[in-house]
Amino acid sequence: MINKIEQLLKRTEKYTKMDMVYFVESGAWVTFGQIVSSGMTFLLALAFANLLPKEVYGQYKYILGVTGLLGALTLTGLETSVIQAVSRGYEGVLKTAFRKNIAWSFLLTTSAIGAAIYYMYFEENSVLAYSLWIAAFLVPFTRSAQLYSSYLNGKKLFRIKIGYETASTIVAGIALVAAVYFSGRVFVIISAYFISYFILSLFFYYRTMRVYAPNNMTDPEFMGYAKHLSFLNVLDIIASNIDKVLVFNFVGPAALAIYSFAIGIPEQTKPFLKGITNIILPRFSERSEGDIRRNLGNKIVKMLLFNAVITTSYIAFAPLLYGLFFPQYHESVFYSQIFAVSLLAGSITPIEIFLLAKKKIKEQYVVRMSVSLFQIVSVFVFTFWLGLAGLILARVATRFFVAAANLFIYFRMPAEEIG
Repeated sequence: MINKIEQLLKRTEKYTKMDMVYFVESGAWVTFGQIVSSGMTFLLALAFANLLPKEVYGQYKYILGVTGLLGALTLTGLETSVIQAVSRGYEGVLKTAFRKNIAWSFLLTTSAIGAAIYYMYFEENSVLAYSLWIAAFLVPFTRSAQLYSSYLNGKKLFRIKIGYETASTIVAGIALVAAVYFSGRVFVIISAYFISYFILSLFFYYRTMRVYAPNNMTDPEFMGYAKHLSFLNVLDIIASNIDKVLVFNFVGPAALAIYSFAIGIPEQTKPFLKGITNIILPRFSERSEGDIRRNLGNKIVKMLLFNAVITTSYIAFAPLLYGLFFPQYHESVFYSQIFAVSLLAGSITPIEIFLLAKKKIKEQYVVRMSVSLFQIVSVFVFTFWLGLAGLILARVATRFFVAAANLFIYFRMPAEEIG
């Protein structure tokens, strides 16, 4: 039966212009992982919505937002660079990347400690202070160890990768639900979050090293590429987390909770898009530019049709979903429906993967710097002007700006690169 299915998939390749056997096999594992992740996220959302006051949940999201902002000070480009290098046989980059990321996390640690001291002595907020102390010492090791996922991705070991990530999601999710149910205090919930991921990430990193024994080959260019990507990520990370900081400080923790629930369900498409990136990136890294570009438009059209169905369905059923499961957050429904329109812009993902796989540094600089600046400015202006509604509109506008910028760069590339 497996052989028959493979034969059927191969016959469809002349219509889809894709390696259907590879895509379906790897995509099945990504889909499974996404289902588990979304299921755990849903259970956490139920716990947060029904067991925590909005102000407490808002503080929790704010701490994660601040930690996310501090993450801009690390080598965030290592994840993609490791995938790209390992897919070409340079497995030794995993061990090097682990050490380098810890070393380059010095700025994150010192900044988090400084922020903790500020909140303790100037804001007299011990909850935020203690939470940032934990982040200062655990986040560098956690993020370094999580590079095992990039190694497995580069080796195309999707089943193992999804298995490890699924186990981490379930265990960490159980820890968070327990912290919410038995305590309900922000510091306890944050501690459960950081400590569980710290332990799980280290465990799976060392298991990966022991079971798969990476070779000692190291790509001499991988650190340079990682630094370029990390620099590119700085404004992107600021843009992705500044919304939480702005809402918390200028509108309040309860408003941040409403905003978080508004974007929560549509944002669940991000892991799915990342899964597609992880599937396609190793293949794009191996193929020529001309070969990739011949079928890129076909992939974008298929993603657009798929996203259109998802978006329309979500807008129609959002009131029912929130009414059944999150009645405390009925204010989030309208904002969520508006934000869902931005899902259509995710159809441009294949172009982003192409730029990553072929190390189009200059093009990535143009796209990502302009996008990040657009988002930061629009978020500031629209949030101060229209409050939460303005913030949602700014996020939607940014998603479509990303799509437009990628399309512009793609069609402006020199003719000789098209192949």
